[in-house]
Amino acid sequence: MTVSLLPTRLNDIVASATTVIGGDAIHECENNQSTPAELDDIMILGDSDKLIQIALNFLSHAVKYGEGAAIEIYFSKTGNNEITIVVEDFGSGIDNSLHDEIFQAYTRLANVEQRLTQGTGLGLCLVAELTKLQHGRTWLESKLGFGSRFYAAFPTLK
Repeated sequence: MTVSLLPTRLNDIVASATTVIGGDAIHECENNQSTPAELDDIMILGDSDKLIQIALNFLSHAVKYGEGAAIEIYFSKTGNNEITIVVEDFGSGIDNSLHDEIFQAYTRLANVEQRLTQGTGLGLCLVAELTKLQHGRTWLESKLGFGSRFYAAFPTLK
């Protein structure tokens, strides 16, 4: 898989992804406290199509497994030269023992609710691979009963 790395604003990526997914549950948080105004124009070297795919896969996962609760997408600064796309859901959460496994191909969570949800188990694996191709990293934070936050962090342009 090839990527075309060009200067890209994550603000534009978040706006595009929320437009594609739509729905009342997704809240683009660029105007609330989750995304400080000074981050609006930060640029990364990225492939805009692949970045949109990352955001869409995170959002799709949150819609499927968020149990109908609100979903937020925003970006935040996670280091001196790093900015992160964050998708947060308020569903049932993911056990800590599965955090590394969930980004591997064909991983599906085993509880009954999630077996009824259609999917291939490739979405988050694709996110991890697309993020790596753009010199980024992925991870998640989750608390059972309270939901999950998925992260894809990228180096900023100086």
